[in-house]
Amino acid sequence: MPETKTTNALDKLVGLRITMRRRQCFVSRADLAQRLGISVQQLAKYENGQNRVAVGRLADIASTLDVSAAYFLVGLAYPSMASPSPLGTAPEDAREVEGLIAGFIGITSPAVRQEVIEMVTALAEYSQDSAKWN
Repeated sequence: MPETKTTNALDKLVGLRITMRRRQCFVSRADLAQRLGISVQQLAKYENGQNRVAVGRLADIASTLDVSAAYFLVGLAYPSMASPSPLGTAPEDAREVEGLIAGFIGITSPAVRQEVIEMVTALAEYSQDSAKWN
């Protein structure tokens, strides 16, 4: 019996990373679709996780957005019911990450960006340290 082609949480996360990278590059959905030779609707389905992105197409997207295909996959783990998902792998976390990136992109001052990076790093370290005491 042939396997059905359904999408899963990883497809949604890859799609979200495509969206985030496209926005980082200030490329519209229509422009990226045109460069890839696909319809805007098809790109939207990739970005929304409604359609699975084939490896060859992911390589085309990566090349067009000036990253490696690994950029869209590194750090993603298949969500398991047995273990909590690290930040960035659960769909609800992905929306938070998208919001953070969108806000960060809006910061034009390199000095302010550096301050934000240092603040987030300090908060992450504090969070890890305080988790040990809870």
